[in-house]
Amino acid sequence: MRLTKKILSFGIGAVLSSFCVTNAEAAKVGISMPNDHLQLRWFSSDSVYLKDELEKLGHEVVITYAGDNDILTQTRQVENLVDTCDFLVIVPIDSKSLNYSLDKAYKKKIHVISYDRMLRDTKSVSYYVGTDSKQIGSTMAKYVVDKLRLMDRNQPANIEIFAGDINDENTIDIDYGVNSVLRPFFEIGKLNILSHESALKQNQTVKWSKQYARERMQRLAKEQGYAPKGKKLDAVIAFNDATARGVIDSLRKLGYKEGYYPVITGQDCNRLSVSLIENDVQSMSIFKDERKMAIETARIIDTLSKKKMVTVNHPEGINNGFKNVPSQLIDVVVVTKDNVKPVLYDSGYITEENAE
Repeated sequence: MRLTKKILSFGIGAVLSSFCVTNAEAAKVGISMPNDHLQLRWFSSDSVYLKDELEKLGHEVVITYAGDNDILTQTRQVENLVDTCDFLVIVPIDSKSLNYSLDKAYKKKIHVISYDRMLRDTKSVSYYVGTDSKQIGSTMAKYVVDKLRLMDRNQPANIEIFAGDINDENTIDIDYGVNSVLRPFFEIGKLNILSHESALKQNQTVKWSKQYARERMQRLAKEQGYAPKGKKLDAVIAFNDATARGVIDSLRKLGYKEGYYPVITGQDCNRLSVSLIENDVQSMSIFKDERKMAIETARIIDTLSKKKMVTVNHPEGINNGFKNVPSQLIDVVVVTKDNVKPVLYDSGYITEENAE
């Protein structure tokens, strides 16, 4: 993450390319990323690590960012990458919108790596590198169950859910994991969603937008009477740190103070959100190490470029609606105030330079 400022300076919609190499096995790798200034990870971590790891192995890299998370922009960019690259690494904005372009890649025998988000309903994906999103959802929910002591609780707790964008396959899987854990507590009356917005169409956060989450939390607080001295909001399951920060912004305006916020989950261990965890505002965040994801993605591409056998830790694969995609899954860690130092600081994920 030491290159954060350098990457951000390229601006929205930037295209980064490396030098050409003369290695006979060198490949040109096209990387298609979302472009969300509220989710800086695409600029400041994932793209940096992927570029570094692939260039270490002698490959040429082209990175595109889809303007303002625009599906049409990403579609055009992917079509250009299909025409010019040997391999593709794609983080889809919409899990199904790129299928026509991917068909062209399949016909050209271009290997496609679905990175962090699964590309749905297509035969064109060769591998998936990411995490088990159902596990992430169940992990968030189990954390809330433990923090609220739901097993021993006599009075029902009030919870609201802030999911991700419904067009992102991860949102659907996280939601499945959350509900698999919480459903029994809803059924026996130990948990309430006072807004009754329990379906994804109701509680999704469009484009994972912090602003959208903030505005929805403001509306829910007004409608339900949530406030420090009003109706108690015991927990918010936010599917990532951006949505969690939107919720926190709204609650702060309502007068919530450090140490007195509801239990709030998150994901990505964004630097600002880590600060909120350290200051007793956000309760936790799911850490998935983008460095490991980049290493594994580069390893798969390098192995394919050498026409060797690829090994992954989940060869049986994850079903994308068309086929089981062989997958390399990265373990996740729950980060709280208690373990933020060993997990993030001591590992070098957060340094003095990028902590500013």
